[in-house]
Amino acid sequence: MASLRTKREEIESRLEQAVRTQCPSPIHRLPYELLASIFNMGVFPSEEEEDPLMLPTLMLVSRYWHDIAISTPTLWSKIRIGNHNSVEKAARMLARSKSVPLDISVDFNDRYNRQGSISDVLTRAMSLLVPSIRRWKSFHLSVPNRLQANTALSRCVSEAPTLRVFTVHVFHSMQEDAVSQPPNSLFGGSTPALQACSFKSFHLGWGHSILRNLQVIKFDGYWNGSDPTTAMILGILQACPGTRELTLRNLSDVSESRTASSSADLIHLPHLTKILLYYSGSNRSLSVLERISFPALERIDIGYLDDAGPFFDILHRQSLSALPLQHLRVESVYFGDAKLVRLLQRLPSLHTLDLVDVEDLSSDVLKV
Repeated sequence: MASLRTKREEIESRLEQAVRTQCPSPIHRLPYELLASIFNMGVFPSEEEEDPLMLPTLMLVSRYWHDIAISTPTLWSKIRIGNHNSVEKAARMLARSKSVPLDISVDFNDRYNRQGSISDVLTRAMSLLVPSIRRWKSFHLSVPNRLQANTALSRCVSEAPTLRVFTVHVFHSMQEDAVSQPPNSLFGGSTPALQACSFKSFHLGWGHSILRNLQVIKFDGYWNGSDPTTAMILGILQACPGTRELTLRNLSDVSESRTASSSADLIHLPHLTKILLYYSGSNRSLSVLERISFPALERIDIGYLDDAGPFFDILHRQSLSALPLQHLRVESVYFGDAKLVRLLQRLPSLHTLDLVDVEDLSSDVLKV
């Protein structure tokens, strides 16, 4: 009986080995479409995030996985050209992306520029990317100076029907490029899906047609007269009634005096939920806030704007109708304790209060 039992175990073991040899692993029996979907979730954990090591790792698992990755266009839809990403690599990704929407990023910093001029590489990059402009979902451009930014964008004359996010960052904010003119026919003036614009030290022209019907507006790093005036900012907000986020950072202040505005003159922004004012000039920032109505505001950051008292007064006035503010950040400003306390009494929904480098704040505020 013992001998027969041993023989039976040996036969069962050989049968199991034979089954494993003949039948592939369960992971290899998954349909092609399901594996491609899993690959997408691994490479892009969220819409904003990307794991750069995941895709090459998946392609090394087996020939089958390699072929699936190569033939899945969405895995190649985020194309980057810059210091560590060559134009040749971008060309391969562009070919593999087939016809899916693209997220384009062209990023050259000063370190690359010291090794040699980026003009030639930038020209090659734009020559490669421009034919696919109708597939762009987002386009981010970062270069050392405005001349290079204008040179690159001068090639973008075709319509961009799917472009949702447009970002231009210039590193040398104090540099003046008198000979450089912004492009006149950017995207042919047609960007029907555009939702977000972020400009850093880049002067496109504050009356440009793409600054219409935006949801996210960000201006950063404008000095020496190139900054938008209060009237220009208000004009942009007037043309963007669906604005959800407004950011003004590092802008030289204006000398114009503020004038009181009636409720009939206010620009109503019912969807505005976030405002960030950081070293954007007290006169300009107050002039903008006094002219807009923001009944849905949930977060506001106020930093390096001298006296924060007038800002608290505007927020208090808005709270008399509606102000569901949840986050308030105040940094490196001075103000009277009474105005802050009066405002806090009108903010029952507030659950985050950040007070950073406010040396004049007394302990009585915390007691109240």
